[in-house]
Amino acid sequence: MSAPVGPIWVVATDGALAGLLSAWSDASVPPVPLAWGALTAHADVQAAEAALARDGRPLVMLTSAYAAQALAAGAGEGVRAACVGPATAGAARERGFEVVVEGMGGGAELAEQVKRLDPRPERVLWLRAASARPEARAALAAVGIEIEEITVYDVKPRSAFAAEVAAAPDPGVVVFGSPRAAEALHAAGVVLPDPVGRWVPGEVTAKRVRALFGGDVRVQWPGRDGGGDHADG
Repeated sequence: MSAPVGPIWVVATDGALAGLLSAWSDASVPPVPLAWGALTAHADVQAAEAALARDGRPLVMLTSAYAAQALAAGAGEGVRAACVGPATAGAARERGFEVVVEGMGGGAELAEQVKRLDPRPERVLWLRAASARPEARAALAAVGIEIEEITVYDVKPRSAFAAEVAAAPDPGVVVFGSPRAAEALHAAGVVLPDPVGRWVPGEVTAKRVRALFGGDVRVQWPGRDGGGDHADG
């Protein structure tokens, strides 16, 4: 990965920042961490783990690594999973899931891959964020796949984010951890001139960054060559 010119803003949840910052630990200009939201566990995690243990286990759909990480160790043993990208697939395997679909383009693209499975699943269990994006649900429902949804985590916006952004030095590159990171930065009143780099983990985030900030967007992610989208956080 080529070294960017100027400070690197890393805009992500508090749970994602540590891993992203480590990628630029040897940069000539230290990266600037900007946590737009705080990860919180959801009360329905136990219901999700009970659903995974039921007989007749459905295919599980995971649109963020956070959904897998919210579960207890071994919760996915013997359960097949469809995951939105490499980061989510890795987290799912750590919980014991058998990953049968690994997408690269977000929840809607993942749903398209699920629809092409042979045999096509009759039911999908979606472990999701409280504020999950609706595209995957609509795509599966359109072909008659039954969807059970359980919320296992949420991301709460941080009230200090706008002030931290205002105090940060002008960036040479902004790294966006997810579509919601882009939305939070835009809501903070930030305008990015064209020379400022825009780096994202995958096409879902790239699409949102282009819509909000314009300019060229690079799908480039530390150690993963892109495709690590958190579609829902």
